[in-house]
Amino acid sequence: MLIYSEKYSSRLQYVLSFVFSDIVAVPYEHTTDKEYYKNFEGDKLNYSFQRLEEKEFFVNAIPFIYENDLMTPKIDIVDFEGTKALFPVDKEADFPFDIFSAIFYMLSRFEEYQPFIKDIYGRFEPADSIAFKHGFLDKPVVNLWVRSFIKAINTKLQLNLSPIAKKYKFVNTIDIDLAYSYKNKGIYRNFFGYMRSLKKANFSEITERTRVLAGLSKDPFDTYDLMLDTHQKYGLDTVFFVHVGDYGTYDKNIPYRNNKFRNLVRHLSDYAEIGIHPSYNSASNGEKLQIEIERLSEIIRKDITKSRQHFLRLSFPKTYRNLIDNKIKEDYSLGYASEVGFRAGTCTPFKFFDLDSNQVTSLLIRPFSIMEGTLKDYQNKNTQEAIQSITRQITEIKNVNGEFISLWHNESLGNKGRWVGWDEVYEKMIKAAL
Repeated sequence: MLIYSEKYSSRLQYVLSFVFSDIVAVPYEHTTDKEYYKNFEGDKLNYSFQRLEEKEFFVNAIPFIYENDLMTPKIDIVDFEGTKALFPVDKEADFPFDIFSAIFYMLSRFEEYQPFIKDIYGRFEPADSIAFKHGFLDKPVVNLWVRSFIKAINTKLQLNLSPIAKKYKFVNTIDIDLAYSYKNKGIYRNFFGYMRSLKKANFSEITERTRVLAGLSKDPFDTYDLMLDTHQKYGLDTVFFVHVGDYGTYDKNIPYRNNKFRNLVRHLSDYAEIGIHPSYNSASNGEKLQIEIERLSEIIRKDITKSRQHFLRLSFPKTYRNLIDNKIKEDYSLGYASEVGFRAGTCTPFKFFDLDSNQVTSLLIRPFSIMEGTLKDYQNKNTQEAIQSITRQITEIKNVNGEFISLWHNESLGNKGRWVGWDEVYEKMIKAAL
């Protein structure tokens, strides 16, 4: 297919590659030469401000995708096939909205470059997103748009392009914020743990801590055998994101020099991929990030190429630039802590587009859509309600042959305290996802 636009745009090139290579497999050529386009004898798509001929597929462009600044465009929202769409255009076009501009707006996280009020952890809140405000956060709208787009092209040009060319995929991920609840913390931290429990009159926690430290009970966060057995049972590939940052207010993992912790991480690396879980403060500190990556690489004696931010702290474009500078190839942070759904409107991995430099980068973003902490801590769902939410997400993603990425923590599988029964939710999720 030959695609025409009136001028070159790095934003447009980025979107064309995503649509016609990453979601569907449609060989295409792009040109800005009008005469070459008019003389072309094959299938043609005109992305410009006016129709050139009747037999082409005409997408009416808006100026947004050709601009290089960060000025927020005027965004109109319209109903579209059971969900919403951005940037509606002239009815004379062959598609009712500028799909390329709409996709670019969602993937680039354009709205997160604008001034916004951060939450207590410095994050962009879902309530401020256009998807949340207009009720389509729970839908992979970009994938749905592309499916409808390909169907419309087929109808107009009498083609038989596959509207969903990629295969559905499940990627299981585990964050290790705190490897153990009581073990391997040392005398100092356990002493103050006792003091906190005593101050709260939490005698059951005092008893549990004592039994664990005495070797009479298993640490409630030590769920690694359960996870590895479950993963082996279902032939499941998994990525563990491990925190090796220094101790701080929001960083409380076992010291990375602790031999038992190091042995645990090496053991996990024998059965799964290991990625970095950058500490709270490293989200805006490239030097800290580099140190932590080097620590983890030294422990497992492998290069570290995958990452997910602790507390899901993202600052565009600084966080991703720091990852790129430290040779991270894939990031799994793009999702919300407080809401289930599709932060970038898609369940298909995509390259990070740096809006400040106006160019596509090497970093592959693999967005997750659901976290167990969202369901339990933010939405107060019980185990049955959690299973229903997870199943809905899986159905949405399978419907468009996307990538379902789940986010769990080792502590939530201990079947104790507030996480009683969640180990069953985990296995039921795996069954549904597979």
